[in-house]
Amino acid sequence: MLPLRLRALPESGESLPGFLVRQAERARLRSVSELAAMAGLRQPGSTVSNDDLGPLSSLTKAPIERLETMAYRVVGKGRHHFHGGVVDRDLIALSPRRACPACLADAPFHRMVWDLAPATACIQHACRLITACPSCGRLLDWHHPSIAKCPCGQPIADAPTTPVTETEVEAVTTLHRLVGNQPIPWLHPTFTECDRSDLVKITLLIGMAAIGWTGRCRVVSLVATGSDATAAVTIAGVDGLRQWPESLSEIERQGIRPPWVWSGSAPSLIHLRKVAR
Repeated sequence: MLPLRLRALPESGESLPGFLVRQAERARLRSVSELAAMAGLRQPGSTVSNDDLGPLSSLTKAPIERLETMAYRVVGKGRHHFHGGVVDRDLIALSPRRACPACLADAPFHRMVWDLAPATACIQHACRLITACPSCGRLLDWHHPSIAKCPCGQPIADAPTTPVTETEVEAVTTLHRLVGNQPIPWLHPTFTECDRSDLVKITLLIGMAAIGWTGRCRVVSLVATGSDATAAVTIAGVDGLRQWPESLSEIERQGIRPPWVWSGSAPSLIHLRKVAR
């Protein structure tokens, strides 16, 4: 397979579907699907599968080992590599595509950290991630061959940003540290041996209990309600995790029926039921 004449180089922290978009733009292709077809890939589906990245490596001259680190490879039933750790599939959000306008202004490539489902903000610029063009309202996707520009011609980097509180930035930072298996100095010993993907879900459940959440206790359902609700649950959850076990006592004192009472039998819930007794 002959390599493309015009090629892009992978950026540090870039995701595989984002790289495909940039490469299609660099190669002056009409759509990202054209490049995906040439490489025998699905866009963005191949990033959460174990599809062969060899043809893409041949086309772009990017080392296959580098491409592997940009993909969210399957490591077990419903589990994927993600930004230094392993998470459940529902903690990865690919549709619609998310973006931080300020980051795109700095360097136009898609950051992997934007794909963490409950993450609502860019921790570098303390602003909300966007999912739609501010001009035409079209949802951002992976098929138009430009990371930084909507098909309507609007530069995404020019979109107005919505500032978020320092508390929200700290909460989202904690989620990133959890999924990346980074140390959390204040984490209660109860949770130190807990699987980090499960611990993210435990954090969200604690937040749901703290704010009296009445929706379905699923990551997808939470994210679908919007950034404000997701941020509120995340902030309350991280605060509850930090204050554990006092936060559990407060939930019990208020008489709130915690969501882990009815949410099923996933490992995170079994762990939470055990420690909450």
